[in-house]
Amino acid sequence: PAPADVTSRCADLRIEKTNPATEVESGATTIYTITVSNDGPSAADGAVVSDDWTTIPGLDCSAGPLTCTTSGTAGTQCPAGVTPAQLQAGVAIPALPMGGVVAFALRCDVTATAN
Repeated sequence: PAPADVTSRCADLRIEKTNPATEVESGATTIYTITVSNDGPSAADGAVVSDDWTTIPGLDCSAGPLTCTTSGTAGTQCPAGVTPAQLQAGVAIPALPMGGVVAFALRCDVTATAN
């Protein structure tokens, strides 16, 4: 039999978590943005992203809302109907071509203050 063709795929993913607020008080809300960018050269379809906010005392993101937007390369897709719980556990990005960007914006309640 003839040898199988082997195709090597490589993607360079960047993940950045930002929050424009420098200070928040107990009882306030804040929005975190988790941005996933694919610098290629291959697509990263099915890449899994997660954010476990439960490791941060005084922050509750369970109620959300959570929104997802895309930019960059055409064909980039957000997961359908993604929830805060799914993002916490890990959610797959259906289509993330080279140059694609997926941004998750998650609203969180601040439940405690720093000492």
